[in-house]
Formats: sequence, structure tokens, C-alpha cells
Amino acid sequence: MRLFIIIVYMITCFDSNLVLNKEEREERVLDLHFNHSKNYRQIAQDVSLRDIGEIVNTTKQEKERRDHKSFAVQAYERFSKGKTTLQVAIDLNIGQSKDPDYHDKVQL
Repeated sequence: MRLFIIIVYMITCFDSNLVLNKEEREERVLDLHFNHSKNYRQIAQDVSLRDIGEIVNTTKQEKERRDHKSFAVQAYERFSKGKTTLQVAIDLNIGQSKDPDYHDKVQL
């Protein structure tokens, strides 16, 4: 009987609005971590530490993949904007010997 009362109490106290699906949980974690500068311990009041680490690390890796451009792509972008060989070499911190190859390809 006592166990039954405890279970009934837990069910009545359980708020179904607190259960988040995967997308909602990810949005909440990212919002708290990046927009509100909350640390993992503070976020862990709503979501497990394992989930927090997985969500944040995956998001950071995806952002790095999107932001990372190869050396050649960076050079092509600068040449297409009308920069000179010297300006591109200075921007990318490269020697003059590598730079003309990219410039010639863009001019074609």
C-alpha cells in the first residue's frame, strides 16, 4: 500500500511538460550554453551531463567543419574579390612562390 501511494504521488507530481524530445533538448542545451553562458553543471539541472557534452561537442565540430576552408579556397576567394597576388600572400601568410599558381587558375 505504501509503495502504491508513493507511485501515485510521483505520477501526480510528474509534469509532462518537463519531458523534452531530442530536438527540444538540443535547442535548450545550446541556448543555455552559448546564449546564456551557463556551464555544464547549471545545465545539468534539466539535462544529463552525458547529453550536454554530446550536444555541445557535436555542435562545435559541425561549426568547425563549416568554418574551415582549405588554403586554396581562401586564395580563390580573395582573388575573385580583386585582390592582388601580394595582398593574398600577405593575408594568407604564404610565400610568393605558392601564390601565383592560384592567381593563374582564377584568371582562366
